[in-house]
Amino acid sequence: MRRIISLVLIFFIIALMAGSATEQEAIDNVISYAAAAAAYLEEQGYYIEVPENAGQVFYLEKGQYIKIDGTFYSGTNYVIVASGGSNATDIDIEVYDEKWSLIFDGNTDGIDTDVILTPGYTAEMHVAIKLTATKAGAKGAYVGFLLFYVSKGK
Repeated sequence: MRRIISLVLIFFIIALMAGSATEQEAIDNVISYAAAAAAYLEEQGYYIEVPENAGQVFYLEKGQYIKIDGTFYSGTNYVIVASGGSNATDIDIEVYDEKWSLIFDGNTDGIDTDVILTPGYTAEMHVAIKLTATKAGAKGAYVGFLLFYVSKGK
């Protein structure tokens, strides 16, 4: 439960910087979805660790994406959740290896999406969180994500 509070506090700080109602809505949706995912994982006996700068919110036009680059370590369980504001209708997560070969294509319908990634080897990887569709007439939408680690029973 302490980790869920940490997730909420990270996004509370981000929420203080929100510039518009639709940006705030995206932040609220990511908080809600991440808290639900964290609660479920904790019920299953997982320990959740939230790194610094674990979440952000961006305004994206349809087809644009947020890119997360970094070293992903073998055996570590990474959870990435994403959601968006009311103008977003579809958000997808794609994961690429160090050679930009697609290793996970998280095409789902809707704005709430997530991936649990446990690399078999340590490598530079790239995560793209993509705004695939918006409401009719909307050029773009706010999209946010949160990344955290999970491990069994600490």
